[in-house]
Amino acid sequence: MGLKVFLWKAIHEALPTKRNLVQRKIITDGFCPWCKQFEETSCYVLWNCVAAQDVWSDLRSPVQKAALNDLQFRHIWEDLVLKLNKADIELTAYFAAAQHYLHVSITENSASSMIVRWEKPSYGWFKINWDAAYDDNLKRMGGGIVIRNWDGELMAAAGWAKPSISNPLHAEAFVLERATTQSLELGLSQCIFEGNALVLNL
Repeated sequence: MGLKVFLWKAIHEALPTKRNLVQRKIITDGFCPWCKQFEETSCYVLWNCVAAQDVWSDLRSPVQKAALNDLQFRHIWEDLVLKLNKADIELTAYFAAAQHYLHVSITENSASSMIVRWEKPSYGWFKINWDAAYDDNLKRMGGGIVIRNWDGELMAAAGWAKPSISNPLHAEAFVLERATTQSLELGLSQCIFEGNALVLNL
């Protein structure tokens, strides 16, 4: 999915969120699988969920300073467009896309009718999910990681953006390298790294 298509779907509540999958009778549980407290909508996945807030708070971007709270991502995006310059808007779009792809990769949702289930690691281990969004025209990427323990509890989340990336595999490798660095900084020795680029999984 290209960045423009992703933004259009997010703004029009057309992403494969649990609420949309419930409406299409694909699943029956519409709650966010991370917090299990609120309905999973585009806005909740990208902005309001505690996991999304953890990612945004780690970014050195005007976005983390924006006190925006709404139930529709369209309204938040319109406010951001008014407050941010073009470069920051583009950066925010990359991080939002990476946040969505990361969320999808470790929940029961997928863009198709297939169900992808996140599995807890063994006792004493940590699972680090990672993903990247890449724009072939601009040669830029955004990526993110989520770290959970053996009980499935969220331990940490982070996101990055980087220009001058040559291809999608390069983007995935960059995020995986950041994920391994983050695990070392946190002192985590028993880790499983899981992403969409199968050739890079550890």
